Amino acid sequence: MRNKFPDEDFDLWILFNEVRFLLFSPRDEEIKPLKITHSQAWALVAIKASKYPLTVTELSHWLGCKPPTATVLLNRMEESSLIKKERDEKNHKLVKVYITETGERIFKELSHSQVVSDAFKVLDSSDREQLRSLLEKLRGQIISSILTKRKLGKQSVDSTSSLTS
Repeated sequence: MRNKFPDEDFDLWILFNEVRFLLFSPRDEEIKPLKITHSQAWALVAIKASKYPLTVTELSHWLGCKPPTATVLLNRMEESSLIKKERDEKNHKLVKVYITETGERIFKELSHSQVVSDAFKVLDSSDREQLRSLLEKLRGQIISSILTKRKLGKQSVDSTSSLTS
């Protein structure tokens, strides 16, 4: 048991991260035999979760990094035959990312995790649905907040540039 922090939001954030770290370490050990990194695993998940081929920029948003960082990761994944990158036929500036047969095989192995199963077995179907609902609500709020800040940031850059011209 740990001390509870007076700021409830901060305390929940700490708890969320404790759970995250407790899952990540054994999960990283579990995927070691697949010879991929956690970031590569998450990229495969993002590609599979999308209903359409992702661009490098879109994938960088999933991964929480900048496009150049995602490009380095994807180049390594392409060298390992996990993914392939192709220029968009209509807009040659865009690069779309596709999973390969090797990537599909690795993803299939990733999607069966004893670590994850062991962690979630304590939750019945009602608990799981409640957790899913709360996490989706939290994710929606975070995305909304990020998009609002990006729009405000763009507006302030636009208004600043109009002041200097």
